[in-house]
Amino acid sequence: MDHSNTTPPTITSSRKAIRLAKALFTPAALLAIIYAAWNSREHLVASFNSADLSYLLPSICVWVLLHAIAPAFSQAGLATFGYRASFRDAFYIHNLRLPAKYLPGGIWHTVAKGADYKARGASALQVTGYLITENIMLVAGASFLGSIMLLFGQTAPELALVFWATIAAVITLLAGAPLMLRLYSKESAEDFHIWPYMLSALLIVIHWSVAATSFTLYLQAYPDINDALSFAQMAGAYLISWAAGYVAIFAPQGIGVAEVVSASLLKDAGSISGLIVLIATFRAVVFVGDIIAWAAAYTAFYIRNRRSA
Repeated sequence: MDHSNTTPPTITSSRKAIRLAKALFTPAALLAIIYAAWNSREHLVASFNSADLSYLLPSICVWVLLHAIAPAFSQAGLATFGYRASFRDAFYIHNLRLPAKYLPGGIWHTVAKGADYKARGASALQVTGYLITENIMLVAGASFLGSIMLLFGQTAPELALVFWATIAAVITLLAGAPLMLRLYSKESAEDFHIWPYMLSALLIVIHWSVAATSFTLYLQAYPDINDALSFAQMAGAYLISWAAGYVAIFAPQGIGVAEVVSASLLKDAGSISGLIVLIATFRAVVFVGDIIAWAAAYTAFYIRNRRSA
């Protein structure tokens, strides 16, 4: 009997456990955020009433800008493994697939991008290498830049040690990745290009700088938070909390986990429960920015096709 396509029972069980954890954790996280909002309702009403809404539009615009940078990262990531994608293709693939971010599971934007690049001639190895690099660099870049930002802020000595260790670990990981690839697969290493890889690392720092700026602009709308925290503290907390939420595979899009981590790092600005709710509402800014980027790309794609018809 051929067992070559049979998935090992341990892997099947792990996948079922992860799906169950996601199904249970998401409503639990939402209920916890609602409970926190109810407990902090008076403080939240005061915060929302005193908010300077002039910060919200710049926050959204900066988030939209993020989707003009992401295609360049896709280009560099694919070029790392020998596939040359045009910026136009990368732009449309990234932006037209943005609604897939909000499908249950939280992975469908990545899956859709991979399928689109395969349809355009990229090999399975090239797409897999790019997607693995993208996911590792997203977490590594957020952790690296977030740690640097928080070291500039008022950080407890024990946390400073963790952040220095994180910076060292990320540098070691990214510098050693080409060597690890060569040891793992000599064939894959032959198609690995170091300059696009280094460009990917630079672009991920730019990507997270823009994302963190959008978050800090949002928090600056609340005078109490703006007075209590520096730009570096807000930006660093967002980046570290995003990385924590991303690796928490039981929490789709890091919901609940990212908010708790960020609020804990920013606890000097108020009660943690109130901060969790305010930070959670930044997801509305992200959603609006994603929809605007998708709509702009869809409109441009439609007009271009009409002209070429």
